[in-house]
Amino acid sequence: MEAYAAAGGVAEEGFGMIRTVASLGLEKRLTETYNRLLQNAERFGRKKHRALGLGMGFSLLIYFLIIGVAFWFGGFLVKTSREDAASSHPPLGSADSRCNLTTYITPATGIELGCPSYGFPYTFNSMADVCACSLCNCGCYFTDDCVLGGDIMVVFFAGLVGSFAIGLATPSISALITARVAAAQLFAVIDRVPEIVDRGSSGEKPESIQGKIELRDVEFAYPSRPDAPIFTKLNLTLNPGETVALVGGSGSGKSTVTQLIQRFYYPLSGSVLIDGRDIKSLDLPWLRDQIALVGQEPVLFATSIEDNIRYGCRDGQTVTREDVEQAVRSANAYEFVEAFPDGLDTRIGDHGGLSGGQKQRVAIARAIIRDPSILILDEATSALDNTSERVVQSALDDLMKQKKRTTLVIAHRLSTVRHADRIVVMGDHGVVEEGTHDELLQIPNGHYKALVQAAQHSSTPQHTLDTDASLDVAGTSSSHVDPAAVVHVEGQDSTSTKQSVPFSRLFKYCMDEKWSFVPAFLGSIVMGAFPPVLGVLIANISTVYYLPTLDMMVDKVNNFTLAFVYCAVVVGLAQFLQLFFFGRIGESMTLKIRRELFQNILRQDITFFDKTSTGALSGQLSSDAALVKASIADRFGLIVQIFSTLVVGLVIAMIYGWKLGLVMMFLLPALVFSGMYEMFAMKGYAQEDEEALRGAASVLTESINGIRTVTAFALRNKVITLYDECLAAPSKLALKRGLTGGVCYGASTGVMYLVFAVGFYYGSYLMTHDQMSFDDFTKVFFTILEMGIEMGLAMAMASDIARGSAAVDSVFAVLDRESAVDPFDETGMKEENQTCGDIVFSNVSFAYPTRRNAMVLDNFSLTIKHNSTVALVGQSGSGKSTMINFLERFYDPLTGVVQYHGMNVKNINTKWLREQIGFVQQEPQLFDTTIFENIAYGLPESSVPVTQEQVEEAARAANAHEFIMSFPDAYQTMCGRGGKKLSGGQKQRVCLARCIIRNPKLLLLDEATSALDNTSERVVQTAIDKMMEDRSRTTIVIAHRLSTIQNADMICVVDHGSIVEMGSHQQLMANLEGVYYKMYNK
Repeated sequence: MEAYAAAGGVAEEGFGMIRTVASLGLEKRLTETYNRLLQNAERFGRKKHRALGLGMGFSLLIYFLIIGVAFWFGGFLVKTSREDAASSHPPLGSADSRCNLTTYITPATGIELGCPSYGFPYTFNSMADVCACSLCNCGCYFTDDCVLGGDIMVVFFAGLVGSFAIGLATPSISALITARVAAAQLFAVIDRVPEIVDRGSSGEKPESIQGKIELRDVEFAYPSRPDAPIFTKLNLTLNPGETVALVGGSGSGKSTVTQLIQRFYYPLSGSVLIDGRDIKSLDLPWLRDQIALVGQEPVLFATSIEDNIRYGCRDGQTVTREDVEQAVRSANAYEFVEAFPDGLDTRIGDHGGLSGGQKQRVAIARAIIRDPSILILDEATSALDNTSERVVQSALDDLMKQKKRTTLVIAHRLSTVRHADRIVVMGDHGVVEEGTHDELLQIPNGHYKALVQAAQHSSTPQHTLDTDASLDVAGTSSSHVDPAAVVHVEGQDSTSTKQSVPFSRLFKYCMDEKWSFVPAFLGSIVMGAFPPVLGVLIANISTVYYLPTLDMMVDKVNNFTLAFVYCAVVVGLAQFLQLFFFGRIGESMTLKIRRELFQNILRQDITFFDKTSTGALSGQLSSDAALVKASIADRFGLIVQIFSTLVVGLVIAMIYGWKLGLVMMFLLPALVFSGMYEMFAMKGYAQEDEEALRGAASVLTESINGIRTVTAFALRNKVITLYDECLAAPSKLALKRGLTGGVCYGASTGVMYLVFAVGFYYGSYLMTHDQMSFDDFTKVFFTILEMGIEMGLAMAMASDIARGSAAVDSVFAVLDRESAVDPFDETGMKEENQTCGDIVFSNVSFAYPTRRNAMVLDNFSLTIKHNSTVALVGQSGSGKSTMINFLERFYDPLTGVVQYHGMNVKNINTKWLREQIGFVQQEPQLFDTTIFENIAYGLPESSVPVTQEQVEEAARAANAHEFIMSFPDAYQTMCGRGGKKLSGGQKQRVCLARCIIRNPKLLLLDEATSALDNTSERVVQTAIDKMMEDRSRTTIVIAHRLSTIQNADMICVVDHGSIVEMGSHQQLMANLEGVYYKMYNK
């Protein structure tokens, strides 16, 4: 289970960061990692099936040994009881005879008793003659202590039939074992008592809050890095209504302060107080209701914009539509929201929704609507253009004036905090300076003064423009899913008619274990043949207790007991062969299906991911592949077993009673039809059930990935409610499925007993007309009985087979989907000399697949000369990032042509094209591996292995080496999922190092320095400038800080999908009426 969980983590991470995976060409490497984890799971699976086979085989061995012993012991009881009775009541002719002579026994009766001592013809003229038979039952007429053969057979059949009823659960034992393992992990989470708990009614809920925050002698280190202290004796006070700004280098602990205030963590020592009360004593939901957070990397949920804003409401807060619109206006988001066709009802997708700046403004509106007592702004305006930032900052200032509100601001851009009531400089595991802007500037050689001077190092002011990407393009820091709209995997139309996948396609996934089919089939055939053979055996032993002499009975009993011992060994071995080898086949099949499914998902174009949620894909990869194994591979042995039962049973029936056998053979299709009808009826429910459950999986994935936002805004109950709503549909389907399954199973069982009734009736007819002996009838009867038990087992499997069949259809719908842009395709042109030619956009028009009615680019044309640096600036949604997406082949234009080096990008080998490109996004994305591996991922697969020197050189160039070496594990430090163990600035620098080590021919920078502090930005920008100075490299920059693009060869101002101005910085500034000039001077 742990191995599968680790593999699932890799899959979810890869799907959630698909743009990063595609741009770095990591599809094969991630597939190899995923496959390695699956191989671990396969090894554990084989061990499990070996243990299961041994256990079940040994159980059957013991079971039939017990039956054999019971059968022998029954014979012993019959023999001893008769001997005792005969001794107590001897026959006539002896001195102490007490036989009752009142009943006359005819010679015919004597023949039926089968006394052989008289020879033929039998002549019995008196009861004395009968009592003289060597099998003397006379004594049993006078006592109830005799154990009769009928008594033994009743007990025998009760145990036998009962054991077969228990045997119906055999196919589910493997599932139960797996469920127990999974349940152990689930209950470990359920039973885990968190360190930070909701005290409920026991926590304090003050009537009012002033907003005074104190951190006293706080010591803290993150649990993941206990040897790397963040604070040692931190003391910090925020007075009520005061605006305090925290500044300092990346990793200095600024964001950690906000997390301590929100009770995400407890300090190792010291205390955090609000209005003099330790926050540990406060009611947790109440505390978080008083706080609103706008983080550096905004997390929105896959629902409408309005619902995302309403998530900011406090518990019990009533908000109208007008209140939401006002919050949107205050956050300067109203204009772009109303530009969407659905306005506030616009849904935010999974891998494409809003641009970085748009998301940030929605997040600010979410904070505004809460009207909090404590406001935390963690780089809240970092993604906004200058105009938007000014308007939003004005709105935030108004909020602070309207209500006495304590505000904590974290900023790298010092110009945004110079008017704060107090500025606190973080560093050296605590506070190094604090005071107003003017006071801190007066400190000689002060830290703040050095930061300001570093910010002023550029020759021009930090003018900013919009960095927003287009409407549908912005990688998110977490996976966003739409449980209402995205409940099936794109490419699978749940309403359309699907063709069933032929079994031959499934069989090819088992070819590595083809020799395992021999012992597996052998075991299944023996297991299938055994029930009808057992029926014949039972028919024979049913008369063994009535043999004429006790010696004959004992001899037969011993023989049949030995037969049961042989059966025990054969059946035990057959059960082991069946379970173990079919288990091996199933594990191998699962590994191949999961691996191929994962690889085929990664090779899909970005449009596929825009329409499909990460949670749905991850759920399909885990649940559907497991269903294929559990419902097809695991059950295949049982199908062979049932087929063997039917064939052998019919042969036996034809041998001992061909007339009755023919009737049963003609009635058999009724049994088959009833079972098939149940399977097809259940298949529809299985498909709907799987699709509905993917919606719940999507909500779960989204909530976990956005757990900090869920926690900060106390959204736990809302998320649980949404999750419950997603589970409501599967619950209703389960009820319908149960009713349908019950009716179908009942009907199937009824048909089965109806077939039995017909068989019994016809059998009695044949016997009464002397066309069949009773002995032959018992053989046919017990054979049919055992066949019926096996058929009942098959009918019980119908729902499992139906779910497996639906899963097979779902899996192969994705496996058969062809990608418009396939990174695994080796065809396509390549430029061997590795030079970068001109980039040409010719009459390009484009709209994102999720919003075809919103054109992003319309007849757009642009030529970028090779080895030049071009900067793109413009308003949000103007189409800047769309051009980058074309070059990365994330999308292709609807009309027009994009050329690279004189070649249409559609005709270029995708893998080769992406290897020429270095791409740094606005929101840094790292993988859950070491820093070394994350940087090494920048090199193409052909350059592996990567040396330590190469990685360190790239890290130094990105100004990352120093903070990396400060970690106890240095370059082997784990980054965590999405890089959560690093600060925003640290993550961005690792991403820059990853780009630098790539040494690309085409460099794409989408706000590459927006998350860095001033000192780091200056050093990193110097490194970037050096990269751009390399005249063998073409660079495209999207930026709103004009100081970073003034040296660009050409600046293009993009507006509504068209270029309105272009030229160098000097040329554009010379046009006093130009758009660029006006934006620069705002």
